[in-house]
Amino acid sequence: MISLTAAAVLGLLAWSFVEYLVHGILSHRYQTFVTPLHGTHHKDPRAVFTSPAAWVPAAIVIFAATSLATGLPLAGAFTGLLLGFGRYEYCHWRITSGTPVPTTE
Repeated sequence: MISLTAAAVLGLLAWSFVEYLVHGILSHRYQTFVTPLHGTHHKDPRAVFTSPAAWVPAAIVIFAATSLATGLPLAGAFTGLLLGFGRYEYCHWRITSGTPVPTTE
């Protein structure tokens, strides 16, 4: 049985592939329910529609449901995916917001 930590690390490593599938294929190659929102974001890069206020509560509910239905390892993998998503969204926001990243000298 895989540990919760190992599953989280695997989920984090899987994030790039998941992002490629969701963004590259579902948002650009096919017309899905996300396409209009994604198109708006491309027109205005500051229109990031993945606010933590929207996805954090949903993530908690999905984590709890996944834990109850499948056990902690799969929930750990989901947590890793969420960590990857959060890191991606933070970097994406910093790049598109026009706010310079503070540097240390």
